[in-house]
Amino acid sequence: MKYTELFKTIQKEGFDEETALLTTIAQAIHLELKVEEEDVTIPGRFLERMEESIRNVLWEEDQEKIEEILVLESTLHTFDMCRNLKGFGGCVERSLKSLFHEALEKESKIKEK
Repeated sequence: MKYTELFKTIQKEGFDEETALLTTIAQAIHLELKVEEEDVTIPGRFLERMEESIRNVLWEEDQEKIEEILVLESTLHTFDMCRNLKGFGGCVERSLKSLFHEALEKESKIKEK
């Protein structure tokens, strides 16, 4: 998905312009990050590096906004995959907003433990 298309899609789903822009930036960081040898051998290493890179770029934002952006960015792959598969393999197209809220609930349950 092109960055402009991604930005417009996030806005169409009801997110504000700032969230759409910051999520597009986070997605660009994710896609540009090179995979290192440790990323393959150490579980979770790539996600840690990606999250750190995003936090470094968005350092001016408050912590709650950064968490929201990280969760939204992580749901983009599922959203795009389901949209492209169009029912193939039992994948049902869902809105980005519903996927985001589902991921946010999972994230809060993990933090509670």
